[in-house]
Order: sequence, then C-alpha cells, then structure tokens
Amino acid sequence: MKRDIYQDKQYYKFSAYGFLKNLRFFEPFFVLALLSRGIDYLQIGSLYAIREVTVNILELPTGILADGWGRKKTMMASFLSYIIAFLLLYRFEAYPLLAGAMVFYAFGDACRTGTHKSMIFDYIKRNGWVDLKSDYYGHTRAWAQRGSALSALIAGILVFSWKNYNAVFLFSIIPYVLDFILIGSYPGYLDRGAAHSGGVKHIIRDSFRTLKNKTVLKKTLSISLFTGYYKAVKDYLQPILQAAALAFPLLPHRTDEENSALVIGLVYFVIFIFTSHASASAGKVKRKIRSTSRVLLGSLLLGASAGVVGGLLYHYGHPWIAAALFLFVFVLENIRKPIGLGSLAEDIDSSILATVLSVESQEETIWTALFALGMGAVAQFVSLPAALAICSGLMLVVTVLLSTIKPKKAVPVS
Repeated sequence: MKRDIYQDKQYYKFSAYGFLKNLRFFEPFFVLALLSRGIDYLQIGSLYAIREVTVNILELPTGILADGWGRKKTMMASFLSYIIAFLLLYRFEAYPLLAGAMVFYAFGDACRTGTHKSMIFDYIKRNGWVDLKSDYYGHTRAWAQRGSALSALIAGILVFSWKNYNAVFLFSIIPYVLDFILIGSYPGYLDRGAAHSGGVKHIIRDSFRTLKNKTVLKKTLSISLFTGYYKAVKDYLQPILQAAALAFPLLPHRTDEENSALVIGLVYFVIFIFTSHASASAGKVKRKIRSTSRVLLGSLLLGASAGVVGGLLYHYGHPWIAAALFLFVFVLENIRKPIGLGSLAEDIDSSILATVLSVESQEETIWTALFALGMGAVAQFVSLPAALAICSGLMLVVTVLLSTIKPKKAVPVS
C-alpha cells in the first residue's frame, strides 16, 4: 500500500472501528451459552433464523435510510440497538426474551453492515485510491480479525474465571460504547455518499437497475452465499472444540467447563490471527490470480468441500482435524470478502453504494437463515456432524448452479 494511506487519520479510525466492533466476547461461546440455558439445537437454529429474517426485512430500508438520511446517524443507532441486545442476553434465559434480543441484534446488523462498507469505499474513491481498494479494505478488515483474536482470549479468561457464560455478554457492551463515540468523530462528509439528485425514489430505481446486471448479480450472489454459509456454521465450531477439549483436556485437574473455555479461547485466538493475515493478503491474492470470478468460484468450491469432509471427520471421531478444516473456511471467507466487495464497488455508483451493499447483505441473511434452520433441524433430529456435512453439500450444489450464470459486461460507474 502507498505510504500516504498509512499516514491517513481516517484509515486508523476505520481500523479501530473494526477492531472494537469485533470485541464480541460472547461470540466464541454463544452456542454453548444457549445450550447451557436449556435451549436445544432446533431452538438455536430458530434464534439464528429470527435474527436473519429480521435483518432481511430491515436491510434494504436501512440502506436507503443511510444513503438518504445519514450514514453516521444510522451507524450510531445500530450500536445502541446492539447494547440493548447484550443486556437482554445477559439478564434473561427464557426463549421469548432471547428472541427479542435477536431482534435488537438484527436491527444493529441491518443498520451497520452495508453502511460502513459504503463509507470506506466512498472514502477510497474520494482520495483516488481505487486501485488499492482490496488492500485498503483488506487491511481494515484485518484489524477486525485481530479484534476477534483478542476477544477470544479475553472471553476464554472471562468464562474460566466466572465459570459461566453470562459475563461475556455484559463485557461486550464496553467496546460498543467506544465504537458509538468513534463513529461520531467521523468527518461530516461521510454522513452521505455522493449527492444523488433524485432523492430516495431514484436511489431505489438506480439500485435495482444496477442489480439487474448479471455481473453485479453473480458477484452479490457469490459473496453472499459463502458468507451466509460461513455465518451459519462458524458458531457450530464451538461444540466441536468442546468435544476435542473433553477428549484431550489441557488441564486434567480442572472442570470440563474450564478446559473447554481454555481450549476454545486459545483456538479462536489462533483462528483469528490466521484470518487477519488472510484479510491483509487479499490484495496480493487478487493481483496474483487477477480473475475475481476465479477467486470467488474457486473459494466457494474449496469451502464447501472442506465443510463436507469436516462434518464426516467429526462424525468418525476426529474433532481436531474437523476443526482444522473449518479454520480453512474461516480463512477463505476473509480472503474472498475484501476481493469480492472491492470488485463489486467498481461496478456501482457511489451514490447508491450503501443501498446495493445492503442488498448484498440482505442476500447473506437469506442464506444464513436457510442454513441455520437446516442445520438446527438436522443437528436436533440426526446429529451435528450430519448437519455440517449436509449443509456443506447443499452449498456445493448451489455453487455449481451459480457457475452456470453467464455474466455480461459490468455497468459503468458514474
């Protein structure tokens, strides 16, 4: 990357945002926390589905809101909603209240996802760094993964010390308060994209006109399919690691819960160190392979295959090898996401960027909800290994179907 990017104050703000946003101390233990409260796999799948369906309903309206009303205001509202969700998750155990927490979490996701990406890409275009978009976004995303790595270590310590999972929800509030303050310090011109002369009606019209283009459609589907699969399966790594910890305890004189906390915290720390390097290397990967479509399709095939094999190995009693394969899925997601979004941003007018990226995020939520419900049902009535293998196999089938879409020449950026 060019030296003047590292001297850019906003680059560090974007990086700090991602770092703080990913200090979600509950994340490495979320499924285990729900299981400890008597919530079964089917209910867990339904909670994920409630979150994703709510995001799906709100994604496009919040993207339009961000483009038409203000990105900073929308982002700050998202963090307030997250904080309410964390308080509910900390305080209550009843399924209806947990479902309410997922609705608040979903509102936060819907306001945040496409909105912040659009701010980054708009900022890159304003500064004439379009040729470095994969590097710039990849490096800021790498800081988010470093936040996840530190979060996993702290979460492991919290669970080890408190001997329950409640603390991880309470402590997650602190970094989100800091991110709320950070977003307020962003420069005023990032509150809106490039002026759109027609207002909200024309934002909607131009967004859907753009999405009719087969190149844009194929990219959004490819990015969202893998991310949806990744979001659905990533938390099910927790029971795999718990099984590994119980089979080979690091501290035999400690309880099962303490050994699980130690193993999960350390393994997630290693995973996110790997994914931070993957995100930072996205620009290099793109320059080496050059074809974005080849990167996106190849990583889909590799990720789905790794998931199928990982599920089978878990079934046959090899949790550590299965965990390594799902680590590979984590790495792929963090290479392909900066490349895919950077390429997508080339094809979209910056005045509708938040809206179109919100549509991409909306597609993610559809895939996540489908995978989460499917995995929850199969895990409840058959087994978790079967759920992982079957859902990965279904993604492999969808990937093959997606490869049959023949893209046309991309629409030009205004």
